[in-house]
Amino acid sequence: MLPLRQASHLSRPEIATALHAVSGGNLGDLQRLLVACATDAIVTGKEQIDKALIEKNAWVKPTRGIRELVFT
Repeated sequence: MLPLRQASHLSRPEIATALHAVSGGNLGDLQRLLVACATDAIVTGKEQIDKALIEKNAWVKPTRGIRELVFT
């Protein structure tokens, strides 16, 4: 549940695809992205997450997860 006044419809294909593209499918990264987008939506008064807002917050880079560690 996001504290926004307008529904963001995150399950719409264009929104879900944008979220997946930025987060790389990592749930932790998706959470960071959604928090950044929700914060931006509140600060700007937009009160809704849309594709443009996701793309604006694409700077939220994925973390380096266990899958990327190289064991020597």
